[in-house]
Amino acid sequence: MTSLDSPATMNKKLLYLVWLQNGYKFLTIEMPGFNPYGLLAKGFFISDDKNSLELADYQKMVETQPRDTIKEVMFPWHMIQYTVNLMFKAKER
Repeated sequence: MTSLDSPATMNKKLLYLVWLQNGYKFLTIEMPGFNPYGLLAKGFFISDDKNSLELADYQKMVETQPRDTIKEVMFPWHMIQYTVNLMFKAKER
């Protein structure tokens, strides 16, 4: 059994949202790997038109995502607009 078989396991991993230059969004299910050539990420493309970053919405996507749609992809740096860590919470002072 892999971690992809269990939505509960995927839900506890770090989620990153990668916005690409061409308008596509890629939701990672693990911490992406960074190297000189680009970003190596495991996850799936989403067709999310909203610009809000509601963690619960993305967690639900991960939980309901069919296993066969999850891919490991290398994005060259010039294709990436930005990435967002969806699990980060700033400490209150």
